[in-house]
Amino acid sequence: MFPHQQFTWEREVKNELNESLKQEKILYFPDSINSNIVSRSNLVSKLPDPLSVIAVASELSEQIFSLVNCLSIGANCYSDDHLAFLKKNYVQITDLGKKISGLYKKEFFPKQLLDSERKYFISLAKNLADRQIIGSESGLKNVMRMVKDVAPLNIPVLITGETGVGKELIAQAIHLKSSRSDRYMSSINCAAIPDTLIESELFGYEKGAFTGASDIKVGYFENANGGTVFLDEIGELSLSAQTKLLRVLQTMEIKRIGGNKNISVNVRLIAATNRNIPEMIRNKEFRSDLWYRISIFPIHVPPLRERLEDVPALLSYISSQKYVEMGLKDKPVFAECAIAQLQSYDWPGNVRELTNVIERALILYKGTAISFPDLNPSFEKELTDSQVEKQALLTLDEMIKKHILRCLVESHGKIAGKGSAAEILGMHPSTLRAKIKKLGIRFKL
Repeated sequence: MFPHQQFTWEREVKNELNESLKQEKILYFPDSINSNIVSRSNLVSKLPDPLSVIAVASELSEQIFSLVNCLSIGANCYSDDHLAFLKKNYVQITDLGKKISGLYKKEFFPKQLLDSERKYFISLAKNLADRQIIGSESGLKNVMRMVKDVAPLNIPVLITGETGVGKELIAQAIHLKSSRSDRYMSSINCAAIPDTLIESELFGYEKGAFTGASDIKVGYFENANGGTVFLDEIGELSLSAQTKLLRVLQTMEIKRIGGNKNISVNVRLIAATNRNIPEMIRNKEFRSDLWYRISIFPIHVPPLRERLEDVPALLSYISSQKYVEMGLKDKPVFAECAIAQLQSYDWPGNVRELTNVIERALILYKGTAISFPDLNPSFEKELTDSQVEKQALLTLDEMIKKHILRCLVESHGKIAGKGSAAEILGMHPSTLRAKIKKLGIRFKL
């Protein structure tokens, strides 16, 4: 993973630097203050020193190079692994620089589209560094297999899962693996837009359409023409908005508010929700015909409590990322029991809650090894009868897995002998080991 503060792109690097760029296409500067190339950048000059930079050079002509810069606060933030990653993806990154440069020559583009395209290519640069989704080879293996299968197709995708599981990351992965990856992905949080504004946000409006409409507004669908529209929390749309969305999906035409002509759009829809849509349909809160259109290929993202094996990798990634973002002087050290403590909790807020817990621990970090003693499994909390009724019922294997993890925490990972997990559970150690293997329990002190 790349620790990063931000990415920048520079269209032209002057002639006196070209010779060094021709010799080394990937340039690593452990400390930007010592770099002639990086110190000339206005984009970099406002960031604190020391500043680690990896610059990937792309030759646009004999006299002009572009640079895509990876920036991290602190000296020596990058390693040989990062350099190897950039070498492996060099062609993709240099193509990125050429595409950005090419956009500036397309003067026939409306300015709003030009700006959004440029923002998209910058976001693509970020995804080149952070494209690996934590758990793609373990807890999210099945999800990523489905992403790979559906990405090349232009059918709608519905991503379901609890709040905080990373549904938007899965949507980005689908888009980046699709044939539309060089186009824009519009992301809209349906819950954040009032119903009175949703039509103008999605489809735009003409100048003079209403009071305050002083110029043409290009909506999300038109903005993403040729690309992807991601509707997060689609279950929050009103029935009126659902009707208008269904018409657009059926005809692939939009009409701006105040306009009198239909505008053809070519977009792929990816939707996400944490709501029970079939139940909403029964309650007449969601249109069944819209549901059938968007749910051709559903992907369910499991909650963190069902993929606790991903916790060690998530802890490593999130802490490294936050360490750079927060500008901490000392790299945090975690106690031996930290992972076991995190794995003993059921994370109702999923990865988002885990991120908040880690960030809070880093804020309070004073040099002593970090642990998480205040986390308790949900079954130890005092719950009212109504709260218990609202909790999702677990399978027997899930309950057994949780209880074994709790006993492993209590025994500090000891399986056999006095004070061991086997003794607490009243099981033979070999039986416990077989049960741990069967349930796929991964425990680390």
